[in-house]
Amino acid sequence: MKRDPRAFLADVIDAGHAISQAVHGISLDDYCNSRLIRSSVEREFIIISFRNKLTHEYVTINDQLVWGVIQQHLQALCTSCKHLLQQLEAP
Repeated sequence: MKRDPRAFLADVIDAGHAISQAVHGISLDDYCNSRLIRSSVEREFIIISFRNKLTHEYVTINDQLVWGVIQQHLQALCTSCKHLLQQLEAP
């Protein structure tokens, strides 16, 4: 049985919110120096995307690139997913 696309969108939104909470109020240096925060963020990005890269190529993860994605693209992704979810739920 195929999973409802609304569930995937909700997962992305929830993961994006978790990432935002994990990095709220910290700097890039704080992020790079905290294995706990990086692990948390990477786990949530596995849900959103990056799965193969984060799971199989974890040694080559560029923390600055991940931080850049958070700062420049995460909000837009979550907003787009919210709009798509609203469209799917509309009668």
